[in-house]
Order: sequence, then C-alpha cells, then structure tokens
Amino acid sequence: MQLRSLLSESLQDTPDRHSIKAQLITQKRDDAFLEQIVSRLSLESGVVSASWQIIEQESP
Repeated sequence: MQLRSLLSESLQDTPDRHSIKAQLITQKRDDAFLEQIVSRLSLESGVVSASWQIIEQESP
C-alpha cells in the first residue's frame, strides 16, 4: 500500500474542524485491511466520522 496524496481542509461552516482525505495505491484490493485502518482512525479522540471508498480501479 502506498500513499498517493494527503489533503487537509477546514470545513466551511466550522473552521475549527477539518476534513482529511488520503488517496492510496495498492497492488491488489484488500477491503478488510482498509476497513481495519479506518476503524482504528475512528477511535481517535476528536474524530467525528471516518469512511473509505474506491474512487477508481486501474486495469492490470
């Protein structure tokens, strides 16, 4: 798994809160592993929500 990009933005209506987005590249799809990572992040103090999605899938 490789980090492609990381973006942090202040939320428009609540400048003391931020949205953080990470794009990852993997050799093969591993939904269970990614779910573990996001679940762990959701347990952190101050985290209001955490989710993940597949945004594109490249052909081999």
